[in-house]
Amino acid sequence: FGPAATKYATTRLRLDPPVPLREKSLLCIGSSMRKTLFVLVVLILAYAGDSGASTLRSAPESESTERAVEPLLRDILFSEEQFGWQPKSTGKAVLYSLLLPGLGQRYLGETREARIFFTTEAVVWAGFITFQIQGNLREDEYKEYAQVFAGVSSTSHSDDYYKLLTQYDSSGRYEDVIKGDGRLILYPDVDVETLEQYFVSNRISDYEPWVWRSAEYRRAYQDRRSASKRAYRRSVYTVAAGIANRVASAFFAYRSGRRASLHGRPHQSRLHVEFGTLQHRLSDELQTRVSLVHRF
Repeated sequence: FGPAATKYATTRLRLDPPVPLREKSLLCIGSSMRKTLFVLVVLILAYAGDSGASTLRSAPESESTERAVEPLLRDILFSEEQFGWQPKSTGKAVLYSLLLPGLGQRYLGETREARIFFTTEAVVWAGFITFQIQGNLREDEYKEYAQVFAGVSSTSHSDDYYKLLTQYDSSGRYEDVIKGDGRLILYPDVDVETLEQYFVSNRISDYEPWVWRSAEYRRAYQDRRSASKRAYRRSVYTVAAGIANRVASAFFAYRSGRRASLHGRPHQSRLHVEFGTLQHRLSDELQTRVSLVHRF
C-alpha cells in the first residue's frame, strides 16, 4: 500500500474551490462519507507503514502493490452507488409511499421529505393507540359506574343497553314508553296482559332493570360515556389522517419521480451539502470539494 497510498494521498488528493460539477460526481454526506473517511484512514496507515519500511522495498514490488491497490480504490471511491445515478421507477415510489408514507421519498433519495412523512406516520399511529386506550379505560369506568349507582349486575351488556341508561332514570320509565307505543298500535284491543307481551317482544334483547339513585348520577354517567365515545371517534380520525398521509406521500413521490425522469437527476432538497468531485479514472487528476448548495 505504501507507494500507491503516497501517490493518491499526497499528489492526487487536493481541495479545490467550488466549480460546476459533472453529473454523477456528487457525493452527499451520509454513508458515502463514512466510506471516504475509511479510505483516508487506510491511506494514512499505509503511508505510516511505508515511511518506516521504504528502504526495504524494490521498484518492481512497489509497482505490483500499486496495481493491486488501484482497483480497490476505484471500487470504493468510484462505486456506481455513489456516483452512477440510476433512474428510479415512479411507480415503485408511489407504491412504497402507499405502503408506508416516506418510503417512496427514501427510495428516491429525498431524505428530508422522508423524515417528515415517517414522523407524521409515527404520530398518527401513536395517536391511534392513545385514543384507543383512553376509550377502553373510560368504557370500563362508565360500566362500573352503572353497576354501583344504577344497580346493573354486569358489564357485558350491549352498547344499546348502556345508551338507554343515559336516557331514562329507571327501567320503569323505559317500560312505560314502550307500553305507551303499544297502546297506540294495539288499540282498541288493549289490556294489561297484551301490553306486557308487547313490551317483552319489543324491549332490548339484553334487558335488565335499573334505577339511578338520582338524575345527577345519570348525568355523570352520561358524561363518562360521552368521553369514551369521543376518544373512539378521535381514533377513527387518526385513521383518516393516516390515509391522507399516504395519499400525500404518494402524490409527492409521483411528482418527484416525474421531475427526476424529466431532468435526468434525482430531486434534492433546496439547501444541502455536497461533498466530493472525483474523476472516474485514476489516471486523471483526483479532486474533491465541500460545498453548500441552494436550489431555486
